[in-house]
Amino acid sequence: MNEIGIYREGGLPPFPVGFLKYDLKILRCSYWDVYYWQHDSLLAPYWRIYWNDREGASVFLDGERWEMTPSRIYLIPPNTAFGSRMELNPVRKDRNFLMGCPVSDDSHERPLKSMKHFFIHFTAGLPWDHLSPSIYQFEARGEKMGLVDELRDKLSRPANIMDRRTIFSVRALINLLFLEIPDGDWPDDILDERISRILAFMESHYLEPLQVKDLADLVNMSENGFSRLFRKNTDKSPREFLISRRLEHACTLLHHSDDSIEQIAVRSGFCDRSYFSRMFIRKYGTGPARFRKTSFNRSN
Repeated sequence: MNEIGIYREGGLPPFPVGFLKYDLKILRCSYWDVYYWQHDSLLAPYWRIYWNDREGASVFLDGERWEMTPSRIYLIPPNTAFGSRMELNPVRKDRNFLMGCPVSDDSHERPLKSMKHFFIHFTAGLPWDHLSPSIYQFEARGEKMGLVDELRDKLSRPANIMDRRTIFSVRALINLLFLEIPDGDWPDDILDERISRILAFMESHYLEPLQVKDLADLVNMSENGFSRLFRKNTDKSPREFLISRRLEHACTLLHHSDDSIEQIAVRSGFCDRSYFSRMFIRKYGTGPARFRKTSFNRSN
């Protein structure tokens, strides 16, 4: 009986319901004819969704291989160092080679075999982007496949920007796939509320010059005590976490912008290209220029 009341003038019952932040950002949604797709590692700090119209390609992770078929949609979390292969054309010596063109670019015949490759790149924010490295495969049927077909049709007639319905359809497909991820695979929430507040602050200010002392002051802690608590909750020092987040931002720019590497270094909070490249190689095992080549290149 204590919950019964009268609420006037549009008021709502004061029931304490909280929601985790869900910051979905679509980086790319494309539909391509792909001729070559061979990579030892496609490590990147964003989610990927894949669907192919025919067999002939595979992805692999930690010695396990997934033969991709039109009956499956594939979902891969950020920072999963998976590889890819495509067997429709003669194998090239290049360990990392990608070639294709938008499906609508079909004005002339090409000597190579191709598969139609639908893909989405996106991020979802903390804590959703911190799943363990894995490859999920789901049945390509029902509402999920209906959305894929709708998007393929739209992307075959490309426009400069996506319309409202297309944006809603992309988000709906992502949400449907997220619902099929087992609950136990999602990361636990940050245990300490102070670190949760700092992570939210860092997510909005990671491109700015942040000092550990200033972060500690925000939650009324000593610098040493804050650093210990931060590492306990994230397995990283505040500085390591900050550099890692900046490098993730740089990866996104390398694959989804035409900025020069020097410009990307500055836009990602690094003082110069040399320091940026050293940090990038330390984290990803390859330089930013080579990493950029794992993005789609238009065929001649």
